[in-house]
Amino acid sequence: MKTTLLCLALLAPWAAPAAAATPPQDQAPEITVGQILERMDRDNDGQVSFEEYRNAMIRHFHAADRNADGGLQSSEIPPEWVVLSAADLVDGRITLDVFSDELPAGFNAYDSNGDGRLDNAELNALATARAAKLETSP
Repeated sequence: MKTTLLCLALLAPWAAPAAAATPPQDQAPEITVGQILERMDRDNDGQVSFEEYRNAMIRHFHAADRNADGGLQSSEIPPEWVVLSAADLVDGRITLDVFSDELPAGFNAYDSNGDGRLDNAELNALATARAAKLETSP
């Protein structure tokens, strides 16, 4: 499994603020650094710690697990998820345990200064990578 398999995969469920226009159903909303911070930065310090990242990713994993079986099948992975795709799954499924084990590598892929926190520049890189993926998705 790729070490960066999960770094962006679960950011996609976050929609733009309610006041914003809703994109067509076949197009995922773009996410901004501000939206990432709003959803992940629980201590409001303007950065995302690994713990904050992990907790958010696990919440989104559970939200995507529509049949509540503790794993994600390829049919449960939204097409707009950036890194995780059906092709990345072992036997067409990923368990919460495997998903959790991969989270440090995904986080570290964007923690360019290695300080254990994603700052504005690192979050911008993460959001930019997601936007680039959306542009190339069918």
